[in-house]
Amino acid sequence: MNSKWLFAGLLGLTLGCGEMTNNNDGGTGGTAGRDGGSAGAGGTAGTGGTAGTGGTAGTGGTAGTGGTAGTGGTAGTGGTAGTGGTAGTGGTAGTGGSGGSSGLLLNEVRINPPVVDTPYEFIEIKGSGAIPANTYVVTVDGDSSGTGRINVMHDLSGLTFGANGILLIKGSLAMCPGVPSATTVVDQPRFDLDGGAIQNGSESLILFQASAPLTGVTVGTTTFPTLDAGVTVLDSVSWKDGDATDVTFGPAGNQATVAAGTPDALLRTPGNNTPNSGTAWVGGDLIGSSSSVTFIVDAGLPTTTVVTPGHPNDMAPSSLACP
Repeated sequence: MNSKWLFAGLLGLTLGCGEMTNNNDGGTGGTAGRDGGSAGAGGTAGTGGTAGTGGTAGTGGTAGTGGTAGTGGTAGTGGTAGTGGTAGTGGTAGTGGSGGSSGLLLNEVRINPPVVDTPYEFIEIKGSGAIPANTYVVTVDGDSSGTGRINVMHDLSGLTFGANGILLIKGSLAMCPGVPSATTVVDQPRFDLDGGAIQNGSESLILFQASAPLTGVTVGTTTFPTLDAGVTVLDSVSWKDGDATDVTFGPAGNQATVAAGTPDALLRTPGNNTPNSGTAWVGGDLIGSSSSVTFIVDAGLPTTTVVTPGHPNDMAPSSLACP
């Protein structure tokens, strides 16, 4: 399998407190904790907590059906929350992290613009509201000459999505077509480097949340596997240039299928919000100038598909065009 991935252990803490009755009512078969806690059928509530059917709540936590909450955490159906974390349906959250569906997704990337790369590369992310602390997006080298090297890293902590739910990371040059005011735009200086920053070989684009702020990272030198402690991958997509010795990073199944070689651009198929899935993406080569948004039609790519920097993805006939 041409994928490398190291996950850190995620903390799933279950903290029960004080299994005794003190001025509280216990439900059928349950035991109520003291200081205002109550137990539902078959559940056990800790100090100040409330347990749902079959659940166990730790100090100050609330457990949903079949879930377990750690200190200060909230567990969704079938989920487990670590200290201060929130777990979505069927997800597991580590300390301060989010499990299950985070609502953050990679949306589009221009990798190898026609003619020259600089400064026409960009990364697009979609979501809503403010981005949680310690959230990063990176590109990771998969070529044998630089395996695992981080080529681009952007700290997304505290950034807020625009009204259209899109955040665009780009170089200093104005985008063609023009970016709507409803889009949040942030500059990434590495996209202004001569030759661009996303290398034109095998590469992985990874959106992740760390358990603490990352320090000591040197872009162009530090490798992604060294960041494994406390990292939760929210979304990823990868591509290969055809070299059999190259690798991809992130969860298995995140490699996009393109006709041949490194694609010029990739975009998430509208309506397909499956994270870490290569089949959620389409792409290929672009025709025209460096700012072109027009694909050369590859197998399986609709003729109307264009790259849409800062705009919602569009596979229907579009008025967006650049020379």
